Amino acid sequence: MPNQNNNKNSIKPENKIKDVLNGDKQKNALDFIEFLQANEFMLKERDENGNGWNATYDGILTNCIYFDVAGFEFIINFCTLDFNGDGFIDDDLKNFTWAHTVICPQGCGSSEICEKSQKHIKIFGKDYENICISPLQFLNPDADDLPYIKKLILMIKQNIDDNVSN
Repeated sequence: MPNQNNNKNSIKPENKIKDVLNGDKQKNALDFIEFLQANEFMLKERDENGNGWNATYDGILTNCIYFDVAGFEFIINFCTLDFNGDGFIDDDLKNFTWAHTVICPQGCGSSEICEKSQKHIKIFGKDYENICISPLQFLNPDADDLPYIKKLILMIKQNIDDNVSN
């Protein structure tokens, strides 16, 4: 599937990955991008610097992929609160997800972003308060992390498909 960036000057995520990441980080990031594209996710630049992309499925923002300015990090942020799904959830996935849940460190509500993060959510049955705007974050996911992240993405994709068909 071709990259779906609308801007003619857009940087393809694959090219950025090859330019800034090395070794396993590069391999894992390329694997992740290939997985998204194989599962019909569209990637669109989210900033003019070519450091991050939004991944959407059926027009719905599902997660954000970021590369830091220096280009040494590969970060996946999930911007969705939809963490339910049959057939995908096991104890290992729950524990992995809970370990990567981001609780707002300030909890103060003093900035626009922080105000958006003042929310109560439930992730696989576990209650959280003051969750950040991106409830899950994965920094430099390795080959052991990627299968769990892919399961989460497939679960979200299935939830979107189920909601569209209802």
